[in-house]
Amino acid sequence: MDKFTFIIGVKTVEFGIGSRKYLFGNDKKTRFAIQQTLSQTFSKTKDSEYAMDRGLSRRILINDEAVPLKRYFFHKVTPHFDLSDDLKLKSNSLINRYLSHKLKNIEYTEEFNTLSLLFRDFADQIDSGEDMKERLNLEIEMIELNVKNLIKLMQANLVIEEEPVNVYDLCYENLINFQLNIIRSMAEIDYETTYLVYLDIPFMTEAIRSNLVGSQADNLKVIVDTDTKPPNALEEILFINEKTLDLANEEELYNHVTLNMPSATNIEETKALIRQYLTDEKTENYPELRQILQ
Repeated sequence: MDKFTFIIGVKTVEFGIGSRKYLFGNDKKTRFAIQQTLSQTFSKTKDSEYAMDRGLSRRILINDEAVPLKRYFFHKVTPHFDLSDDLKLKSNSLINRYLSHKLKNIEYTEEFNTLSLLFRDFADQIDSGEDMKERLNLEIEMIELNVKNLIKLMQANLVIEEEPVNVYDLCYENLINFQLNIIRSMAEIDYETTYLVYLDIPFMTEAIRSNLVGSQADNLKVIVDTDTKPPNALEEILFINEKTLDLANEEELYNHVTLNMPSATNIEETKALIRQYLTDEKTENYPELRQILQ
């Protein structure tokens, strides 16, 4: 488990994260500030003079050290992802990045070398003849065939159940899971990079939750920001209300909750009560706990 520390102006938010962390609570300003801090950090945007003059600077520490940006890839998964644009395989698209990793070692294969020779032969045929050089003063060369240029020759199309579809055929879950799946696929290939995802969705569904649980790559971490109640895996939950409470931190849990609960006598009883609270639709059944967590 890694320790993430967000320093947002004068406020500090700290939590441990293994594969997933659910941000849950009423303080949506802090949840948004965490998202903004991630985006600013990984876009390598420095604090503005406005922010510095007003004590609004932001930074992230991972395990008490500055983020090694070269070893991380950050992506924000939302329902507003422009898949139509990503399918164009631009240099910064998810699909392009996935293909680049997928084809990383293809240049050493016999098939790739054969294709390179064919490209050069084709260029020689075009360039041959007196008309090209003497009359037109032209010399034609084929660009070097490498992974980057090979991807430029490709076209990406969507298919569902072996039938072609367009982006408007995708439902909410399709679009979210497409992003999660392609990032997980990259993480499984590019194990030297840590893939950090901020999943910002209005509501959680069982299909998305099941996909998250299936994201077992050791170098993939997902921070989930949604108003849907989180699962009862307490170590995956960060309550963000007037105070923040990382349920993965037993010392923090004991001091903040157990000691303030009239009915809970130890940490295990506290955990059991919180699990009930998360699964019960009627949170008013737990007035003391509700007051502490909010």
